[in-house]
Amino acid sequence: MAATCIGRIITGVGRISGRECVIVANDATIKGGTYYPMTVKKHLRAQDIARQNNLPCVYMVDSGRRLPADAG
Repeated sequence: MAATCIGRIITGVGRISGRECVIVANDATIKGGTYYPMTVKKHLRAQDIARQNNLPCVYMVDSGRRLPADAG
């Protein structure tokens, strides 16, 4: 999978079980995974590429992490 980490998400085209897919993964290690304008732009561009090429989108989400603000 060719990937780029700009805009705090990683996007790329790869194969899952032999099927080509657009993959979007949020980088939760940076600012808690906050979306910034460039993040949204990159996410929408990945979805547009998937739509134009009739590819499924796979979203990898890192959740379940307990943040310090949740402690209590």
